[in-house]
Amino acid sequence: MKIATCLLLLTIYSFNHKLNNNIIIGDHVVLNQEPDVSLVNLIANPDKYNGKKIRVIGYLHLEFEGNGLYLHKDDYDHAISKNSIWVNIGPKHPEVSNLKQYSDHYVIMEGTYNSEMTGHMGMNSGSIENITRLDIWEPANWKPIKKK
Repeated sequence: MKIATCLLLLTIYSFNHKLNNNIIIGDHVVLNQEPDVSLVNLIANPDKYNGKKIRVIGYLHLEFEGNGLYLHKDDYDHAISKNSIWVNIGPKHPEVSNLKQYSDHYVIMEGTYNSEMTGHMGMNSGSIENITRLDIWEPANWKPIKKK
């Protein structure tokens, strides 16, 4: 009886807890190589994430000396640049010609956070560099993994 109870508790515990940076949901393992971070946490705790790989969602605007990932579109529309992080994409980025398709959309982005680089004239709250993922965020298409 004690063994069965322990196994039951262990199974329940594993349903929604992380194990070695992977999320276990039922019998599914979702790889979680980059930690999900909200822009609010990133801006409020820059030293905690400095030099770390992150995954973040925000409103992206790209323009000369104005690349920023904002908390909200309203923050961009009202020029609240401290509610954004600089997006470090230079002209030598391999896909620079295709990047405009992501501008003025909500996106999901992965890269390395740098709390010391604050964009053009120090206007932003840190930057994201060495970008490894950039996709338009479409929550209507997002579906959680269903438990069996």
